Amino acid sequence: MTDFAWAIVGPGRIAHRFAEAIYHLPGHTCAACSVAVDGRVGEFVADWSRPGKPPPRAVPDLDALLRDSSIDAVYVATPHSSHAAFIRACLLAGKPVLCEKPWFPTLPWRANSWRWPRERRVFLMEAIWTRFCRSMHGCAIG
Repeated sequence: MTDFAWAIVGPGRIAHRFAEAIYHLPGHTCAACSVAVDGRVGEFVADWSRPGKPPPRAVPDLDALLRDSSIDAVYVATPHSSHAAFIRACLLAGKPVLCEKPWFPTLPWRANSWRWPRERRVFLMEAIWTRFCRSMHGCAIG
């Protein structure tokens, strides 16, 4: 199997933490980054060019990123208010999504969000570390 290629939408502070985790995870690469209003995509790409790993590509817009068949999944790290739009676009394009918390800014958005991955049969998960914390095993998480 080739490396699992992640794309990052929103190159802010939390995206840098995610990229670092990817580079320490065998079989995974940070393949691309997109969507920034202040030119931070170029800086992000430069910061995460590492020996032994292909550098991430700066992708001009979300549509181009979603058309890229080499991208296996998308990590959404944008401000909360834009999560819903990015999640929906990724799922409709058939790209699995890991989204920073919270998924959506309002309960109505979240209540309706379950139909997108079910209809498209595409993975969607909120990036919440406590789900995998040993102390949470056996606890009901809702």
